[in-house]
Amino acid sequence: MAKSCCLATCQAPIQAFLRPAIWVPGIRNLHLATETWEMSDCTIEAAMDAVIQGVENIADEENLRVRQDDRNHHYLKIWSFTATCNWLDIVEIRFTAVSESVTHAEARSYSSGLFPACCPLAFIFNCLFFWVPFSGNGFNIHRLEAIRKAISGINVNVIQHGPTCC
Repeated sequence: MAKSCCLATCQAPIQAFLRPAIWVPGIRNLHLATETWEMSDCTIEAAMDAVIQGVENIADEENLRVRQDDRNHHYLKIWSFTATCNWLDIVEIRFTAVSESVTHAEARSYSSGLFPACCPLAFIFNCLFFWVPFSGNGFNIHRLEAIRKAISGINVNVIQHGPTCC
């Protein structure tokens, strides 16, 4: 389970709902990473299960926590608190069945705000300063790569890289 301070854990649901760091196109690309994965020889349910198992395998190492597992809409939301200051980063993965044995997963990882979730009233300050550009320091790119590499039992190929509009 992800390590985070009590204040970060309490404020994280509000911060994750608001996501002020991705409000402005262009600026959000500084701290947004996206990949489209092709997962072959599996159903959409098997692909979701494999991703969840992969996240659980690296949860402590990468500080990850599955927060939403929506099987009806084929959607996963994963929270990650950075190790030092508890910035909240969010990974969203949407699954689409291309055929009975091929699934595409659109994965994106982004920073939720300029201020770490451990700061009192961080979600308010993040909303006030949504327009300030900041770097994700490569954490979001690394996070998607770590999740992809942790998936076992399914062949996963990246078919598209790069930030995209939300």
